[in-house]
Amino acid sequence: MLNTRRCRRFKLNDCEVSGKMVLATEVKVIDISISGIALKANRRLNIGGDYTLKLEGIKSISLKGTVVWCSLIETRKGLKGEIIPVYSAGMQFKDMSAERITELQSLIESHKTGEVHVVGGTRLNIRFHIKDPGKSILIYPDDYKVKP
Repeated sequence: MLNTRRCRRFKLNDCEVSGKMVLATEVKVIDISISGIALKANRRLNIGGDYTLKLEGIKSISLKGTVVWCSLIETRKGLKGEIIPVYSAGMQFKDMSAERITELQSLIESHKTGEVHVVGGTRLNIRFHIKDPGKSILIYPDDYKVKP
């Protein structure tokens, strides 16, 4: 068989090499504030895990956050009859510059449909329901072991 690869490949001797991939999945925004967001996703998010969320609309904004809670809320049937889990999660934004806060406030103002009222809530900022800003994509790292 002809080797048509541009670069040679090598086997590794008894070494474990770990790799990291960045994956993405679409999510639905439940509500949002300048300090955090509640969303639905088709995969479980690790509590304490850091993720990047990209909100796409007229203007895109990328926000980094840490998952503070996550729970399975329902399951759905896929096209082939498989069961697809749906998780609800809450993220607290981190590393928010003044410019990023201004961009997020602008996005909230242009898409909000109403305030979220919480009985006995301990929230620091008011949360808002928003009209679909377009697409919301969650970007998450995943670790793998590479076998020689």
